Amino acid sequence: MLLTKESINSYLHENLQQIAWNTLQQTCQNAVLSGGKRMRALLVGIGASSITASIDTKNLFPAAAAIELFHAFSLVHDDIMDNATLRRGKPTIHTTHGVPTAILTGDFLLIEAYQQLSLLPIHVVGSVLQLFNTTAKEICIGQQMDMEFEKKQQINLDEYLQMITLKTAVLVGAALQIGGILAGASVPQQEALYTIGKNIGLAFQIQDDYLDVYGNEDFGKQKGGDILAQKKSFLYLKTRQISNEIMQKSFQNIYQDTTLANADKINQTIAIYDEINIKSHTIESIDWYKNKALKIIATLPNPSILKNSMDSLFISI
Repeated sequence: MLLTKESINSYLHENLQQIAWNTLQQTCQNAVLSGGKRMRALLVGIGASSITASIDTKNLFPAAAAIELFHAFSLVHDDIMDNATLRRGKPTIHTTHGVPTAILTGDFLLIEAYQQLSLLPIHVVGSVLQLFNTTAKEICIGQQMDMEFEKKQQINLDEYLQMITLKTAVLVGAALQIGGILAGASVPQQEALYTIGKNIGLAFQIQDDYLDVYGNEDFGKQKGGDILAQKKSFLYLKTRQISNEIMQKSFQNIYQDTTLANADKINQTIAIYDEINIKSHTIESIDWYKNKALKIIATLPNPSILKNSMDSLFISI
């Protein structure tokens, strides 16, 4: 593999260490270096490796860092919008330093992401910037959709899939495609990498929804957190889609009941999920997107690294 989590962390730390103001240096480091699998950053190197084995690694670091810095920026601002108090088990920036500093931290990380892109070879900067900018705008739209969906009563599964495509999956697609651009991929190969990434991103987000209900603490998820927050997750929307009218009404009453004890609400919701076998329906959807990605991966010049990397992204469920 051309990039590793450790080498990416080292590169990010070195660059963030140069921030010339202690407060912002601290908050930016907390936002970027306080955890995370570096999945999106690693996919830049994996995308490049899928096209050719002969690429200068030093050209991958700025692109990988830009992806990671942008992702951190979006999380800092998302936490403000969601009024979240914890991120990866640690206090969020706005709770420790206030909203103004958190906004500036996010802004700084976004600017630093573009600074990293400016370090790329001149013959690829235009293509990478165009893709990066389109992706950034789509993620903003996805976040706005997500916030509006929280207030809307009627959301269907197609709308949800469109939202997670924009909020989550497009950045995965962009990471792989940027790696391909740096490796000299043809336009069809770039499009293939982007489509692979989008499908991986969709499968990954649906898996995340699944783990909220059927995972355990080993995956860092509070069991039933989405249920208690009344989130319109994949499992919730799929249940609404396939259950009969009587069950829909019962399910909705439980999901929206604010008087139920947390444990009762979680258990009663899961009982309905189990009754209609939502577990199998969810796994089937995850596998569908994974298999779409695998079919396209097989068409790439060097498919093995990307194919093998998928095993580390998804758990056995």
